[in-house]
Amino acid sequence: MFNKNVKSSKKDQTQELIKETAKNLFFVKGKFDATTQEIADEAGVNRTLINYYFRSRDKLIQIIFDEAQRVEQEKSKIIQNADLLLKKRLASS
Repeated sequence: MFNKNVKSSKKDQTQELIKETAKNLFFVKGKFDATTQEIADEAGVNRTLINYYFRSRDKLIQIIFDEAQRVEQEKSKIIQNADLLLKKRLASS
């Protein structure tokens, strides 16, 4: 059982490494046309792992953008809720 958890953890770490590397290439370096080979080289992994974990470059990009959109929506909700609380406080003053 321990061995299975170690393998699962390693898999999760590798997937996260690939996603974070791709995010860095896309969002920080502006390389939206980065190939799977460029992502793999930057992450220090074999290119086939990208296809293994994400099936394709397009699927990896879709996952990254979906996650980014979800994070932005969560931030927007926090801001909206904070704004509502502020308005309530001001109204009750």
